[in-house]
Amino acid sequence: MRLANFMVDGSTHLGVLLAGGVLDLTAASESISTKLPTSVEEALQNWGYALLQIQSSLKLISSAPDFSPKSLRRADTVKFAPPVRNPSKILCVYVNYRSHGQEVGSIPTEPVFFFKHPNCIIGDGDDVLVPKYSTRPDHEVELGLVIGKKGKDIKASQAYDHVAGYTVFNDISFRDAMKRGVEGTTLGRNLYKAKVADTSLPMGPFLVSREEIPNPYPLKLTLKVNGEVRQKGVTDDMIFKVPELVASASEDNTLLPGDVISTGTCSGVGLYTGKYLKDGDLIEAEVEKVGVLRNKVKTQ
Repeated sequence: MRLANFMVDGSTHLGVLLAGGVLDLTAASESISTKLPTSVEEALQNWGYALLQIQSSLKLISSAPDFSPKSLRRADTVKFAPPVRNPSKILCVYVNYRSHGQEVGSIPTEPVFFFKHPNCIIGDGDDVLVPKYSTRPDHEVELGLVIGKKGKDIKASQAYDHVAGYTVFNDISFRDAMKRGVEGTTLGRNLYKAKVADTSLPMGPFLVSREEIPNPYPLKLTLKVNGEVRQKGVTDDMIFKVPELVASASEDNTLLPGDVISTGTCSGVGLYTGKYLKDGDLIEAEVEKVGVLRNKVKTQ
């Protein structure tokens, strides 16, 4: 199942992607007098039950005598909001593809995470706003996973039980900000300035349930800028797969429904190709079977 938040007259509606378009569950539920979740986030709070409830309601909705075809919208006319907008945690993995590790010149021995904040999140079609302090904005297409079941110290063998599904991430980075305040020292990189600006985490358009993609290996990753392929990889190249990431992220740390983990990017980022993002660029980040996420770049 592919669920999405989308906007109708300034309000959020819950939609499910069908062959004919996006079914507005928020509007259509009125025809069967059944209260359904009004957003992806609400569904995630009781994920297993919500999926069953939505699945059973789909047949009732389509056969209801007062069902309106207006509840089924063409996907290209829908303004999608991010599938998760205010997670308690956004965990991003630093160097998790062998091809990217070769670019960086180092391979980690266990998952290394950094945080982004909810203010970083934007949806499909929203603009990536480049901070005034950066002239080297960069792109990173990533498979994002969304937690659907609370857990702490989760065993790798049980990790998938805690994953609701997948979405597409684009971890926007500002490479020239990495050395702010630390250049000439041994303090490493300034990841806050380089990674955590507003609008630096496009996400979406959908949350694809884990049942639809029972095995996320292999999935192709592609990122295009104005139609030019900049990144091309496959999830098989991950150093640490989903079970290891969930286990590591939950070590002495409680993961909550709606938390998201960005699983790393493949080679081809601008830091190593010299091709950075520019004002007006159209970025298309795609993960096979998950979706295509489109955003434009806007300098300030």
